[in-house]
Amino acid sequence: MRFGFRLKLILLLLLLFTLFFVLGTTVVEKLVRDFWLVQLKASLEPQARLLAALVEKPLGVPTYEKLDSLADSYGTLLALRVTLIDTSGRVWGDSHESGEALKALENHAGRPEVVQALSGVVGSSIRFSSTVGTDMLYLAYPVASEGRLTGVVRLARPLTEVNQALAGIRRSIFLFLLLLFFLLTSIGIWFSYWLSQPVGLLLTVIDRLKRGDFSARAAATGKDEFSALGGALNELAGELEQTLSQLKEQKLVQGITLEALSEGVLAADAEGRIIIANAALRFIFRLAADPRGQPFHLVFRHPALLSAFEKVLKNGGNTAVQIKETFPTHKVVEIQLASSDEGKSVRVVAVFRDVTQSYRLEQVRKDFVANASHELRTPLAVIRGYVETLEDGLVAQPERPQVFQTLNQNIRRMGDLIEDLLHLSKLESPEFTFKPEKVLIREIVQAVLSALKPQAEAKKQNLFLDVPEELPLVGDRRELEVALKNLLENAVHYTGERGKISIGATRTDGAVEITVADTGIGIPSQDLSRIFERFYRVDKSRSKEEGGTGLGLSIVKHIAEAHGGRVEVESEVGKGSKFTLVIPG
Repeated sequence: MRFGFRLKLILLLLLLFTLFFVLGTTVVEKLVRDFWLVQLKASLEPQARLLAALVEKPLGVPTYEKLDSLADSYGTLLALRVTLIDTSGRVWGDSHESGEALKALENHAGRPEVVQALSGVVGSSIRFSSTVGTDMLYLAYPVASEGRLTGVVRLARPLTEVNQALAGIRRSIFLFLLLLFFLLTSIGIWFSYWLSQPVGLLLTVIDRLKRGDFSARAAATGKDEFSALGGALNELAGELEQTLSQLKEQKLVQGITLEALSEGVLAADAEGRIIIANAALRFIFRLAADPRGQPFHLVFRHPALLSAFEKVLKNGGNTAVQIKETFPTHKVVEIQLASSDEGKSVRVVAVFRDVTQSYRLEQVRKDFVANASHELRTPLAVIRGYVETLEDGLVAQPERPQVFQTLNQNIRRMGDLIEDLLHLSKLESPEFTFKPEKVLIREIVQAVLSALKPQAEAKKQNLFLDVPEELPLVGDRRELEVALKNLLENAVHYTGERGKISIGATRTDGAVEITVADTGIGIPSQDLSRIFERFYRVDKSRSKEEGGTGLGLSIVKHIAEAHGGRVEVESEVGKGSKFTLVIPG
């Protein structure tokens, strides 16, 4: 490991040196080359300007003999290649070509430097010449006569001198950097040994700590980073034992927390064996024995759960599944399964959440929406039918009062239903609080009886009141009136002509019991457990004829519970029913 550290350090130095060498050589070479090219262009431009003045007239009336002779003469004089070109790009004279070879030269109108010169500016370019075998610097100067462009004078000079100079500089730089390489390599090797020595000592201390020897200490007498690291390592060694003790305590706390969770938690290893199972999991599935150490498929037999577990165990990832158990009790359980790659022992983690109550509440909500829609649809259909009949003029004048009466009945029925729904929603709201006050039971009962007396008299029913005049109760007067009104309305509706309805109230065991008993049709025993559900009716056809909303008893139950009480019922088919409202106080 120590040799690897030194080797990495040396390689890093070599990499930096190589990068410095490449960048340095490239930058210096480019700067020198650019400088010499600028100087060459500066020396060629005056010569080209002079030649342009000398060939101004001959180039105006070009001939091969005249212009080629001038190009040869000036080329020899200047030791440059001289080319004379007209505005169409045709070459009329060249110091390196003559005769038929001159006439066979290709058109130069497309050469970069010529294109620039024909536009009225001095043009230049660098290209490799296959004839000379080196790069050439071309400079083209426009020739004008009486303000009119007549041609181009082009001078060409090989860059042999520049390339030779650059080669010399390149060799000098290479030799310098080679010497620097050996120097830096020697320094790097020495530095790596010097740097790795304290690292080796630290590694020795760490190795002893790994074996459990917490007495190991590193030398930390200097002021450099390694001494600081040694000091930190010494502090770490002193804290390791304390940390291990804390970890054991944390593990204990985590175990207690896991057991206290309301959700079931399970973990399984790569073999599919259960290694963690908390108390909530055992409670949800009524597991008599601890499932830890057992294969998952022997503890849980639900096909959907087994399939999801095998999928996560083999392929990883996350998945969710919902299962319904019917034995030993009806349950709906949601399970989230996830793979774990962090630990060596844990492969799958699953969280089990008992959502039976939420599932039941959702079913109640769906039933409520369906029932409310159904209850509203019937009066709406009646109202719509009569309104359309009236619009079409199909109702005779004598029949109209009956039609309007039917419309009013259905409108009132819808109003009652909506009012009961709003009332029920208010009672179920977490923000609802009743307004307690001291009230007399007899006053509330008499107020309700006054409102219902006409209906009872119409059926010649006998009403019996047995409520003490001074029987007090602390509660919400308005809500208690609603509860008694609903109970008495049901008694009147479901009791036949000349029937008997009794209202009584007594104080028993710290509570007031208000009873409403009738001699009506009674309730079948199989329906007694459901009559307080929303929209539940024992006799649906009779209930609709009587105009009930199906929410009255549900409202009574909520009012009783809001007061901390309850409502009870006793009934026998054909003999009547008895409802008891028990309110503490």
